[in-house]
Amino acid sequence: GIAVATGDDLSVAIDTALTDELIVEGIAREIVKAVQGLRRDAGFEVSDRIAVHWDSDHAAVRAAMEEHGPWVAAETLATDVVRDDTGSPVSLGDDVAISLAVTRRAD
Repeated sequence: GIAVATGDDLSVAIDTALTDELIVEGIAREIVKAVQGLRRDAGFEVSDRIAVHWDSDHAAVRAAMEEHGPWVAAETLATDVVRDDTGSPVSLGDDVAISLAVTRRAD
């Protein structure tokens, strides 16, 4: 659980254990990446405002959206983040999945 590196009379040790907080934050970052991919695939302009539709049975995904939903919205220019079942499945890795869809907002 510890990574150590030494060089030039200096040693550094880093705790590599993943806490629940780090896992949830990592999932939020993966959700942003997935939403940005959906934006790109839909041909949206960088400045387009969107709504993000999501759903998941995975507890860590739900925690990520509850704790980091405003950040996800800010990073993706989403004016709305809505939990519903209108999206398509997206894998976030390691058997973690979310249903996601993006729609362009008229505002």
